[in-house]
Amino acid sequence: MKRTNKPILIFAIALITLLPACTLWQSPPLPAPTAALTTTSAATATEQPTLIPPTNTPLPTQTNTVAPTATVAIPTLLPPTATPTSADVTNTNTEYSCDIIDQSPSDDTKFSSGDDFDIKWTLINNGTEQWKAGTLLKYQSGPHMTAQTKVTLPTLDPGETTIISFDASVSGKSGRQVMLWAVIGPGKSGSADIWMCYPYTRIVIK
Repeated sequence: MKRTNKPILIFAIALITLLPACTLWQSPPLPAPTAALTTTSAATATEQPTLIPPTNTPLPTQTNTVAPTATVAIPTLLPPTATPTSADVTNTNTEYSCDIIDQSPSDDTKFSSGDDFDIKWTLINNGTEQWKAGTLLKYQSGPHMTAQTKVTLPTLDPGETTIISFDASVSGKSGRQVMLWAVIGPGKSGSADIWMCYPYTRIVIK
C-alpha cells in the first residue's frame, strides 16, 4: 500500500493560506526620505505686531481765558472813620464855595450808646458869588445820627456865615463814628451841581 502525501498537501495548503495574511500584517513601507526643512519662527509663523496697552495720557488742560472787564471807578467821598480834608474833597470852584469855621461836638468826643447831644456847624461863604436860593445841606454817608436828611440854606453873600444845628443821638457799635454831609449849590459848573464843602461829625462810642 502506497504512503499518502496528505500531510504534505495539508501543509502546503496552510502555507498558501497564511502567506497573504502575513503580507497584510507587514508594516507599510516608509516613504522615501525628503530633504529636511529647517524652520524658524520667522519662516513658519506670521508675526503679529506687539500691542502696547493704552495709557491714560491726560489731555491738555483748557484754560478759560475771560476777557478782562472794565473797571469803573466809583468815587468814594470818605472811608467810614476818616476825617474830611481838603485833599479828600476839593472844590476848585472859586465862585461858589464854603468852609466850616466852627463845629460842635469837637472831633472824637466820647459818648455812650443811647446818649443825646447837639450838632452845630458854622458855615461861611468863602466864594466870590452870592449863594443862590435852593442851596442845600444834605446827608451823604456814615451813621445817621439825626432825624433830618437835608436843610435849605439861606442866600449868603461872600464872607457871610450861617449856623446849622441838629438834635442828635448815639447808636451803633463801639468805636469811632463819622457822619458826613455836603453843601450842594444850585449854581452850576457846566451841567453839574457844585459841591461846595463837607461838614461832618466825628465821635467815639464807648
